[in-house]
Amino acid sequence: MTSENLEGKAAPPVRRAEAASDQALLLNLFIAARAQHFAPLNLPAPVLDMLMRQQFLAQSASYAAQYPGARREIIEVDGAPIGRMISNRTNGEMRLVDIALAPAWRSKGLGSILITALMDEARATGAALALQVACDNARAAALYDRLGFETIADDGVYREMRWTAAS
Repeated sequence: MTSENLEGKAAPPVRRAEAASDQALLLNLFIAARAQHFAPLNLPAPVLDMLMRQQFLAQSASYAAQYPGARREIIEVDGAPIGRMISNRTNGEMRLVDIALAPAWRSKGLGSILITALMDEARATGAALALQVACDNARAAALYDRLGFETIADDGVYREMRWTAAS
């Protein structure tokens, strides 16, 4: 498996349903996405591990409660799991609840491919596509801006963004 730029150099990403056997992958993705936020705490490794596991379980429970019918998918390239995506569909709106890629797969065009596929689905069904991005996640916010999402609310912590086929 290669993590070169995906545009023509690697197999396209495949999404499959999340399985119970994916929990270790999901925990590792969660830790990789948040490790930098916890590093300044300088916690002993066992304490940091426990804190990250608790945060992961809390997030998982929150998503399950808020979006019980969400599509939970594992992203694979060349048959290897490299990320996860949660999306929810309701009347007239799709929501990208969460997307996470392994560090080696970031900035390779994969996020654009996955989100564009959601945009295509939203367009085909006449739905808007909404998401939230943390204000300190400049890389993701720039991607969403580039893809045509508009900021509809900003509370200083999160930006609520929305895309419609008309935008």
